[in-house]
Amino acid sequence: MRHIVRSAFVGALLASTPVMAEAPPLSAYGRLPDVSSIDIAPDGSRMAAAMTVKGAPTIVVWDSSGKPLVALPAGESKVRELQWAGPQHLVIRASQTTNLPMDFMQRRIETYGSIVLDVDKGTTKQVFEGDQSKLKLTYGHYGVRQIDGKWNLFVKGQGLDREFGDTGYVLNGRTSPGLFRIDVTSMKDKQVATGGDQGEWATWLVNANGTVGAKLAISAQGGIWRIDNASNKTIASGVAPDGNVGLVSLGYDGTSVIYSLAPIGSEVQWMEVPLAGGTPKPFLADVSVDRIYTHPLTGHLLGYLEDGKAFPTIVNPAVSQTMQQLAASFIGRNPRLEAMSPDLTKFIVHTSGNKDSGTWYNIDTTTMKASILGRDYPQIANESVGPIRVIRYAAADGLNMDGILTLPADREAKNLPVVLLPHGGPHSMDRADFDWWAQAYASRGYAVFQPNFRGSTNRDMAFMRAADQQWGRKMQTDISDGLAELAKQGIVDPKRACIVGASYGGYAALAGVVLQKDIYRCAVAVAPVSDIGDMLIKDDLSMFDGKVGKDSIDRRFGPRSSWTEVSPRDKAAQASAPILLIHGKDDTVVPLYHSTSMKAALEKAGKPVQMVMLDGEDHWLSTSATRMKMLEAAVGFVEKHNPAN
Repeated sequence: MRHIVRSAFVGALLASTPVMAEAPPLSAYGRLPDVSSIDIAPDGSRMAAAMTVKGAPTIVVWDSSGKPLVALPAGESKVRELQWAGPQHLVIRASQTTNLPMDFMQRRIETYGSIVLDVDKGTTKQVFEGDQSKLKLTYGHYGVRQIDGKWNLFVKGQGLDREFGDTGYVLNGRTSPGLFRIDVTSMKDKQVATGGDQGEWATWLVNANGTVGAKLAISAQGGIWRIDNASNKTIASGVAPDGNVGLVSLGYDGTSVIYSLAPIGSEVQWMEVPLAGGTPKPFLADVSVDRIYTHPLTGHLLGYLEDGKAFPTIVNPAVSQTMQQLAASFIGRNPRLEAMSPDLTKFIVHTSGNKDSGTWYNIDTTTMKASILGRDYPQIANESVGPIRVIRYAAADGLNMDGILTLPADREAKNLPVVLLPHGGPHSMDRADFDWWAQAYASRGYAVFQPNFRGSTNRDMAFMRAADQQWGRKMQTDISDGLAELAKQGIVDPKRACIVGASYGGYAALAGVVLQKDIYRCAVAVAPVSDIGDMLIKDDLSMFDGKVGKDSIDRRFGPRSSWTEVSPRDKAAQASAPILLIHGKDDTVVPLYHSTSMKAALEKAGKPVQMVMLDGEDHWLSTSATRMKMLEAAVGFVEKHNPAN
């Protein structure tokens, strides 16, 4: 990410509008979205967006009048996050798939780095670049603060130690990564907090003045944790055997810290304790919180978004009233507040759903005007967006469930062929938003159902923990129970169903035709887990790091002797339908061998299987070319084995 092009095409891109009324080609869905994120500078004078231009990721910057300033090609970097650090500097967090030396246990990992773009000078520099005493990696961002008139970025970084003699620097194995302050103008760094002691993991909250307000450290052996204030006084402590404790934010006025606990067998509890010390008390005990919002320059809590609400509740009465007005203006559009100016007068809002393939708005509350900044999929006209709605049903054991149904835009919702599309995670969820994969199938005549099976994050902690030891069991039947409900309502023909998914969803697709029998006509598994034991032991050795990791694995997956029963690779001979495997060669989350070994097992059993490898692709379908290749193969396979007509 070194070459900057100042371009006149930016304005045209931002102003683009849908022009197609007929069913779009698959390429309209398979391409990366034209806009994936937007952030606003602290003074509101500039905005920046992560965009896709001619299939390539590009950072675009423009001023408040719409005048384009910079278009920065991202090259092979995959942009994950944008954040302004003052009106002149933009921080870009990006990742790359990286080869590791032979002496590492893992050969390839996804590494993250932070790059600072000086918009006025047209230059970029990576955080820790040229500093041989630190890895050029950042493990997370901890906010932006203005200190003595200078803008600073806070990141987690890892120091290196010099060995004896002239052998160079090596990884510091004695301490965990620490907190560093980066002056974005000079790019000089300073460590402001150490990590945990040996065997501990640490995270922090940064005060408005740039000092460390609170530090959480937790031991991998036993889950003993503590929260210390700026004076290193412990203000809260306890034991979390499975590691479920975390910092949430500073309080509303910055004098307290909010943290979360999830004791085994209990709901998630948010607690608040004064930074000066005192008795922790429950915080928002009766509120189901979907997301919190903090001030971009102080880290103080501003408000929270309740589950099922369109806009957040903000503690500032004037801003809260504005949020209510915005909610009324965007009824039915699934609005989501994505960014805000520090003076809380300008907001970036994203919408998607019925008749909306994704739209970005700039809201100026001083004028109460909204302007469109860009669209995710401008080639998909509003009329081509298939209808989306929530379906509620009961699982076989009576547990209340829901899922997202997407229908073809031009067909009656009666006896349709159907694609079951379970999400990844599995601790994730699907919303009634525009989903490019679901909409692609719907555009070809299929009903698409995305079940929020037990373990999804759309309910409380009890619903999430109902997934414990249920891979391939109740989590799997939750999906087919949704199919039965759609058939009961006459929406789909249950004899014309396929199951498709990625990551955990890919596991569920395999399990649907291997662990279950004669429900689906075919399965498409993208980057699937095929063996539970390999996932937990071979793929990520850190999952068994210390007693905390082992206890968490035991709770979630049960005894090792039971893993074979729910591993599709071990049960390949039971496959009851054709399977398509699709996998990125650079996947560092679920390695490629999960698919290659599954293919070998199916072939050995004489079962029909095909495989598509994606060159240069990671776990997240991060490039347009490989996403398109996946979509064409996946849709084509379903059309072959379960025709829509």
